[in-house]
Amino acid sequence: MSLRLIECLVDHGRRTPDEPALVRLSTRQTWTWRDLNRAAASVAPHLHGPPGQTVILCGPNEPAFVAAFLGALAAGWQVFPVSPQSPVRELQSLADAAGATAVIGHQPALDAIGFGRWMIDLAKVTPDNRSSLTSEACDVPTAALLLHSSGSTGRPKIVRRGAAAVDAVSQSICQAVGFTQRDRILAAAPLCHSYGMEHGLLAPVWAGSCAHLYDTFDVPAVMQALDGPVTIFPGVPFMFDVLSRASRGAAHLRRAYSAGGPLGRTAALAFEKLFGIAVGQVYGTTEIGSATLSDPLADGFNPAGVGRPMPGVSIAIDEQTGEVLVRSDSMFDGYVGTTSEQSQLNSEGFYRTGDIGQFDESGNLIITGRLKLMIDVGGRKVNPLEVEGVLADHPAVGQCVVVPLNLGEGLTRLKALVTPRNMGVEPTPTELRQFVKQRLAAYKVPRTFEVRRELPTSPAGKVLRDQISG
Repeated sequence: MSLRLIECLVDHGRRTPDEPALVRLSTRQTWTWRDLNRAAASVAPHLHGPPGQTVILCGPNEPAFVAAFLGALAAGWQVFPVSPQSPVRELQSLADAAGATAVIGHQPALDAIGFGRWMIDLAKVTPDNRSSLTSEACDVPTAALLLHSSGSTGRPKIVRRGAAAVDAVSQSICQAVGFTQRDRILAAAPLCHSYGMEHGLLAPVWAGSCAHLYDTFDVPAVMQALDGPVTIFPGVPFMFDVLSRASRGAAHLRRAYSAGGPLGRTAALAFEKLFGIAVGQVYGTTEIGSATLSDPLADGFNPAGVGRPMPGVSIAIDEQTGEVLVRSDSMFDGYVGTTSEQSQLNSEGFYRTGDIGQFDESGNLIITGRLKLMIDVGGRKVNPLEVEGVLADHPAVGQCVVVPLNLGEGLTRLKALVTPRNMGVEPTPTELRQFVKQRLAAYKVPRTFEVRRELPTSPAGKVLRDQISG
């Protein structure tokens, strides 16, 4: 099976070898397509053993990470990107669970998980190599992308997406968003996560776009990039929230969209006013990849929805439960080390997302809740996402989460935790209660409101609900 993503890399290196492919924020390091091709070609000689084995890739958003990922795929390996921010025990556990026989990373990662495995120092993945990948490197049926699922539909798992699925999601995103060779992508979401990988690495390589890589979300540096060449910004809610309070907009930005959780209307409207561009939304999961795009340029755009299916994606709603079902060319082909994926598929091959949703009159998908998040309050079910959506509209609220508040003897109410949108201007519990009370039924109003400086979040900015208790 030919991996067309590698074909694209080879083609860019041949047709536009001197055009920029990657720019790293922290060092101003720029790699051309020739550089990227040569660096990717330097990886295979260090991967010992037959294709089909698994290599852990642990590093920040930098050119060497991109080259190592593409080079390992071209060698026919299963590549498992993991966060360099992960604790040592988690890194070791993931490497063991994936059956990794090699690791690519900087020295801390090599020290943590390199024992008994072939090791490649990420600092040595450079364009100094004089050879390049060729079209022969594209025939890699054993290549695959492994991703660590957050466990939103159960326990955390390692998801496997084969070569065809990698190609499918790359092409689908490019078609839906409109990536071109002229675009510059602000790649601030971690590349080790599904969303960051797809929109900051796969789609740019497929289209020939230049990706501006950001190790951390440094606001002054991001604003400088937005003032300059960046044209497409795939972000997450907290990034848009921070940028919506900037002092100026951007000159060339033509596409901006969010994923990883609901984007509050206050932040979205403030960003639109400042930057002159409406923010869309992308919906998907680690198992299915990016599935929908809410496109502000399309007829029937609904800012409350997550949009229509991308090319190659079919979506249905379970008539009994209201659950969102997705089938796509970019779907996973299994979980590593288990056959439990079968329980996630219905008889027609649709993936059970665990989300509850509906379509509006224009065909936009609207996510209204999650099956496993429903909270029983006095015998009535409350969808915490509905309450969070109301709280997010409060102009003084940044992030928010609603969890069960256990009062004993089967008595459960709601507890809301929020962060201030602007430090020094904290909303009061009384103010928040009144705001929600005017918009929701009494049983949906949280019993307590707590204002915190921050909430636990993943590297991609998603609030970690399971780390918060009532």
